[in-house]
Amino acid sequence: AGDLCCDGVCSEKHSGCSKDCSPGMISCGGECVVAQPNEKCCEGPAGSGIVCQESAQCCDGACLEPGHGCAALTDECAIGMLACGGQCFPGTEDSTCCTGPNGTGIICGSGAECCDGLCMAAGTGCAKKCGPGMLSCGGVCMSGNETDKCCVGPTGNGMLCEATAQCCDGACMPDGEGCAKTCAEGMVHCGGVCMYGTSEDKCCLNNQTGTGMVCAAHAECCDGACAVNGTGCAAQSKGGCGPGLMSCGGECLPGSEDGGFCCASPSGKGGVLCSKGDECCDGACTGKGTGCSEQCADGLMRCGGQCLPAQDESTCCTGPSGSGMLCGAGDVCCSGVCVSHGLGCAKNCAEGFMSCGGECLASNSFLNKCCEGPTGAGVLCGADQECCGGLCEAKGSPCALA
Repeated sequence: AGDLCCDGVCSEKHSGCSKDCSPGMISCGGECVVAQPNEKCCEGPAGSGIVCQESAQCCDGACLEPGHGCAALTDECAIGMLACGGQCFPGTEDSTCCTGPNGTGIICGSGAECCDGLCMAAGTGCAKKCGPGMLSCGGVCMSGNETDKCCVGPTGNGMLCEATAQCCDGACMPDGEGCAKTCAEGMVHCGGVCMYGTSEDKCCLNNQTGTGMVCAAHAECCDGACAVNGTGCAAQSKGGCGPGLMSCGGECLPGSEDGGFCCASPSGKGGVLCSKGDECCDGACTGKGTGCSEQCADGLMRCGGQCLPAQDESTCCTGPSGSGMLCGAGDVCCSGVCVSHGLGCAKNCAEGFMSCGGECLASNSFLNKCCEGPTGAGVLCGADQECCGGLCEAKGSPCALA
């Protein structure tokens, strides 16, 4: 009796996690710990603690000499130490604090450059004024001479190029190549880049990406790709398709009108060649009297725009989307789904079912009252329940949906 429970452990009164510690103990980090009158509690970020001398500096749960560690937060660093990044570091009057992106710091010597928490020699790294034999480019001092030029890329990083070079998105290219406005001899401008070619060649661009390639003068350009003359997308050009090819869906396909016909896709781009006598259904070839044929072959019935295998007693059941399925004898069609007679949306429900909300719902001696909501859907309620906007509630309950 009188013990305390501390995280599943029994401790004597005025000890453990007691808020009222015994003489000679202090509360520190949620525990009663032994301490002298000249000692104090030092707690860390996690909440645990240790006992330090009264004169010590408490830094995130560690005891340090006065004027060291995190004493910088109180501007009380000891002699011979400098405050930097929230800590006290050894330094001199000529030393400088260099703080990085995360707030931590280091001490740099006299004349050094501070670059994102790193000490660099003067005139190097991120120095605004670079040393002899160096040039500033992309925020960094690089080895170079006065004739070199800085080439900065999309990310902001840079590199030094020779005076005669071309800068293309952060890369050095020989003059007259790459993204040069005036291409060198033996090259032509295409898609914003200098490519090997002659004045007789033609640039073939991809309409979506804007990139290009150089095609021979007699070649066909098809969406950024070179094709043999009279093939590929030649169907869209004045020359048309070559011998043994026919135009279909904007492309030249092997075949002739004597042996077949074009079956283009619904989008009009792309297609296939079908044999004579076939049917074309949304870009696919099907046998006559099958697929989407208006006149279905024997043993098939047209339903939902398709010829489906059927029996003599089959009936077509079309859904809201226009597609369909065949139902057997005696089945009922409910929004494109076949259900047994007397079920689903049947007007005359089978025994044990009741029509409610346009559906046949299973009923019994208790659930036999139809309750329809604003949407027209319904549920069956018990005899001792009230219908409230399509929900069953106890009799006498206020109906918020009424």
